[in-house]
Amino acid sequence: MLQRLWQQPLRFHAPRGESMDQFINRVHYAWDDIQTRYAGKHILIMSHAGVIRVLLARVLNIPYQRSLRFEIDYAQITRFKVYPDGTPSIAAHGLPQVP
Repeated sequence: MLQRLWQQPLRFHAPRGESMDQFINRVHYAWDDIQTRYAGKHILIMSHAGVIRVLLARVLNIPYQRSLRFEIDYAQITRFKVYPDGTPSIAAHGLPQVP
């Protein structure tokens, strides 16, 4: 099943779980809500690589499947910045881990 997830992530549906489309939509909804609720503030979100990949794909305007090419290590930091006009960018990706 894991191999199917990596080969065709958007067609994968875990047993008794959500589809990738549902997951992506849920992350997008949360991202929009966070931007509205915390506009102009610094916040910390701790998450797994799947959420980070969805956000990277959205901010870079690339298909989710292409985000699988990014290396995302355990405890890695990805920093997003949202400008006052609402435009998001990637401020940093792959910052070194703190020992």
